[in-house]
Amino acid sequence: MVANLKVSDIMTTDMLVLREEDNLAHVGERMHDANVHHLPVVDGDKLVGMVSQRDVLRYSVSSLTNDPVHRHTNESIEEGAFIASIMAPNPERVSPDLTVGAAAKLLLQNRIGCVPVTKDDGTLLGLVTENDCTRLLVKLLDAG
Repeated sequence: MVANLKVSDIMTTDMLVLREEDNLAHVGERMHDANVHHLPVVDGDKLVGMVSQRDVLRYSVSSLTNDPVHRHTNESIEEGAFIASIMAPNPERVSPDLTVGAAAKLLLQNRIGCVPVTKDDGTLLGLVTENDCTRLLVKLLDAG
């Protein structure tokens, strides 16, 4: 029965999404507040890319300083940079019918923390994250 678990059984469906025309202003803050490290980028309901916390940090001036000049520079950069310019386009994606084991192997082999789940036509259904797999493992161990 565990071997038959599908991605659709554990995927996260309640998620924030970004649009290509969104700017970087407040994206990092939204990710932090929602306690997420990856956000899908959609055009309508179709997946077109992914943005990670690392992507956002790469385009930000260090937050280690409270210097008003750096803060202003960072705000200017974030307002002028759009998601389309920092997202990873056409990310690896999986079907909701893929087994959880296969999805977990994909995460491990590619050293990624998240993979989007889509229909064949690219419609975003959810995300499978390392945390989803870990929650399942804990549930199985507690039940065992």
